[in-house]
Amino acid sequence: MIKEFSAEVIRRINEDVEAKTHTLASGSCRSLEEYKDACGQIRGLLYAREHIEATLRNIEEDDSV
Repeated sequence: MIKEFSAEVIRRINEDVEAKTHTLASGSCRSLEEYKDACGQIRGLLYAREHIEATLRNIEEDDSV
């Protein structure tokens, strides 16, 4: 159950990161503020993904003991 939930959350995070990255790559940001905002969102999403993946690894390690 936790694995499925985590996989879905990670999938959605990846989709959001891809969309924000596309926005940056296409030059859609109209100002430096929009650019900084998009970069911050990407950074936050990647940070969240790392924490979810680390937590999932810890849960799996605890289950294997």
